[in-house]
Amino acid sequence: MATAQFCGGDYEGTIATLREMIELKPSVRGFRKLLVLALREVGRETDAAQEEARASTLDNGENFCVQEPAIPETHLWIRKALAPVLE
Repeated sequence: MATAQFCGGDYEGTIATLREMIELKPSVRGFRKLLVLALREVGRETDAAQEEARASTLDNGENFCVQEPAIPETHLWIRKALAPVLE
C-alpha cells in the first residue's frame, strides 16, 4: 500500500502507513528506505537523515514483499532505491 501511495503522490499517507509498518516489523530495511524517500518529497530532510541512519544499521537481506510490487514505468527507479542488491 505504501508503494501505491508514494507512486500516487500521497507522501503524507505513505509516511503514516510506513510508520505503522515499521512499528509492526522494525527489521525491514525497505520500509525505512521508502520512508526516507517520502520524507524528502515533503521537505523533511532532518527526519529523512535520521531514518536513513536507522536504515543503515539494518540487514539488507530482509525485504518487505515476496513479489515485486506493480510499479508504473515512471517510478521504476524506486526498485533500485529500495533494494539496490536486486538490480
